[in-house]
Amino acid sequence: MCRINRFARRALVRLFVFILCFSMLLSTAPVTPNRLVSFAQGNNNAGGLRTTGAPGSNLPNLNTARDKKEPEPKMPAPAPAKRCRHWDTKCKQLKEKKAFNEFVPEDGGLRGRIAMADGSGDTDMFDWRNGLFPPGSPVSAFDGRFGKLNRPVADIPAGRSLRKESRDGKSALRLTPDGKRPLPHAFASSLLPAAAFQYANFETARVQPHYRTGQPGEDLLSGNFNWNVPIISLPGRAGHDLNLSLSYNSLIWTKTGASIRFDADYGWPSPGFRFGFPVFYGPYLNSRTNRNAYILITPSGAAVELRQVTGVQTYESEDSTYTRFKYDAATGKFTLTAAGGTQYIYGATLEIKDRNGNLITATYNADGLMDTVTDTLGRVLYFNYGYYYDLQSVTQYWNGILRTIASFSYADESIYYRFSGVTPEYISQGQTITVLSQVDLMGGTSYKFQYNTYAQVKKIERYGGSSLRAWTS
Repeated sequence: MCRINRFARRALVRLFVFILCFSMLLSTAPVTPNRLVSFAQGNNNAGGLRTTGAPGSNLPNLNTARDKKEPEPKMPAPAPAKRCRHWDTKCKQLKEKKAFNEFVPEDGGLRGRIAMADGSGDTDMFDWRNGLFPPGSPVSAFDGRFGKLNRPVADIPAGRSLRKESRDGKSALRLTPDGKRPLPHAFASSLLPAAAFQYANFETARVQPHYRTGQPGEDLLSGNFNWNVPIISLPGRAGHDLNLSLSYNSLIWTKTGASIRFDADYGWPSPGFRFGFPVFYGPYLNSRTNRNAYILITPSGAAVELRQVTGVQTYESEDSTYTRFKYDAATGKFTLTAAGGTQYIYGATLEIKDRNGNLITATYNADGLMDTVTDTLGRVLYFNYGYYYDLQSVTQYWNGILRTIASFSYADESIYYRFSGVTPEYISQGQTITVLSQVDLMGGTSYKFQYNTYAQVKKIERYGGSSLRAWTS
């Protein structure tokens, strides 16, 4: 007869007690044929067990969840701009009612300043050698008003003329290039081409490698930081898709010689940003190559120089992308042809045509701002603006209902800089400008932008609803 030590005896007793307790527990559970037994959670009236009715209060009811539609995300109303963009001459003349009353000659009369009549003490440089105001000035040679001009008419440069106009009951002198159209405001909408303002040869400097922009992320050569977010993506016929993204490049100061220029690329909807299609400006004479050229600004913000082919009105890119740019004097249209055969035809409208003839069309309104974009399948995007020509939203009809794809909010930022040995142009110390502060997308995602004192974005925050999801600094 084998003996069981006391430790084994204790283990057997524990096992027997466990089996007995488990059997008693099973005997108390109700047995309901053809019915599932579920434990109720969070319902004190159920007594801990329930065999009929809906699930517990913190469990989904699958019978109604399948038929429930998610509510449409409510996009906040965009914050409108409170002033015109710093270089937007037309907006300042029509909306801010700026007036200029005196020309003060400098540099032997070749250069001078126009003083504001509103008592602010602000002035804007005017270059008589080219007969042009700088592009950031509230007054331009194409549409400038001032009360008196301290310069003899005989000294006006050749090819320019002075005309006396009456506007708002006041007489004004207008200096305009003979036989040339005024600068179209549509350049601000990244749609139409425009004549470039040539001053201190900034265009030549802009296309140098140390001012390279548009490369993804951080560019160690130029120090630029590039960021972008897709706004609209509509698949089109035969792969001719409509894709619009908002991109930002932090390199918004361009230096040449003893001068430095702010926002030389005319960022839209605010300095440093690009939204829309390729734009170009020129022509200008490249002092390094001694050839006429245009500058092409791509949607990513990259600057590509298009140099003239000898003896013809055709320009080709110098970055190995085989992009060709041509002006047709008969139609007055510019055609930009990419290596893949896609053509951008700039005229009364912008037509984007692939090699199969599929067409995307962009139109603009009376103020020269992008109005609609129609893709190859006939879907139309609408661009809506505020009082100061600020882009407020992009909308589209879905099944007869107008939906907001994206909305844009703005804020005022004051610029304070510290440069040594250079003179800033088109911007002044302490000047307040309008910048893009927030973008809200239809899915509930929003991006907020914070700025440093040089008007560069220093932090980008991504929100899902009201919660901060990620940020880039």
